[in-house]
Amino acid sequence: MNDLATPCRGPEGFVRPFRPSSINMFTAATLSDLINGDVYRFSRAPSVYFMLAEFYDHYFRMAPVAEELERGSDERKSLMVWAAINEAWWVYGSVNPELPIRWLALAKKLLALQLMPSNVHVYCTAIVQSLDVDRYQKHFGLPDEELRAIKADLPEVLQGLKTYPAHALLPPIPEKDWEEWDEIPDLSVDRESGTGDLHRNGALSANAMDGEPKPSSPGLLSRLFGFIK
Repeated sequence: MNDLATPCRGPEGFVRPFRPSSINMFTAATLSDLINGDVYRFSRAPSVYFMLAEFYDHYFRMAPVAEELERGSDERKSLMVWAAINEAWWVYGSVNPELPIRWLALAKKLLALQLMPSNVHVYCTAIVQSLDVDRYQKHFGLPDEELRAIKADLPEVLQGLKTYPAHALLPPIPEKDWEEWDEIPDLSVDRESGTGDLHRNGALSANAMDGEPKPSSPGLLSRLFGFIK
């Protein structure tokens, strides 16, 4: 995605259309793979929208992250977005039923913060645009409150993405160095307390639904500010 390092401007200064078939930020799937409807191969999906909103609110208010957003360079600001995605990169970058809801929640938060790396903007726009809420609801059956929130947020988020000025885009996030695992970690909430750790990225992993135990993530955020120099 080197071509995204310098955003292309349309006639009104907004980002020009792109070709999803040429995009590949993750090794597990291209962007085209993520928007072609394969999420409906799954029979059920976890309810994650509100949990993700809570996670993003918590993460971007953490003192070290907030300081970087206030005083850091554009590159450092992009790295804060990379770190949030990297906590559960396999769910952002592979076909699973969480995928469109996860990118919608992320896009909403990044728009609110005016914190949009160029390649993340491409992914947010394509995946949010591909979300058919009625089809998703019919197939997976979202809770009523979550469905109402998604229906209300989707058009506003999509409009915000489509009209996001190219000059305001941050440098692209790294497209490598994603944490590697022998197995995909279980992102589910703690079974006993009913709460989830921050490093689990506020989500229930679609890959944990098969009932097989998965190792837990040690959490990049606890190491972030020693890792990024």
